[in-house]
Amino acid sequence: MTTLYLMDEQGIFTASRGFDPMGPVPRNSTLAAPPALAGTQVARWTGATWDVLAERPPVPPAPVIVPQKVTRRQGRQALLLAGKLDQVPLAIDAIEDETERRLAQIEWEDAQDFERHRPLVVEMGAALGLDLDALFIQAATL
Repeated sequence: MTTLYLMDEQGIFTASRGFDPMGPVPRNSTLAAPPALAGTQVARWTGATWDVLAERPPVPPAPVIVPQKVTRRQGRQALLLAGKLDQVPLAIDAIEDETERRLAQIEWEDAQDFERHRPLVVEMGAALGLDLDALFIQAATL
């Protein structure tokens, strides 16, 4: 039996355990033993060797994912919370080209979902001074 050294997603040593050398080496593990540690020190695997750090580094924040689509209900609720819901029809009415205005009215009234990069959504976002990424993030929680 061989000893296997396990690490978390940051590469920080977490534990050791017995390992059958005939089997595959599991993800986030190595056969290389970490160095001795003292106090708050931690060992971080570099892919070839262990580095000793004075303490565990902070966990990086999860990336913010902007939804590309929200339901009509979610979008309208987010607009209401942003104080902009009643301004959308006014912004649509301000579109000068009659065909474009009518296309926008149909989309606003009949769309089942609001898609982040649809031309009308982008245009209304700019006209209303909205941060569309923030609006879609909030809408997805509603």
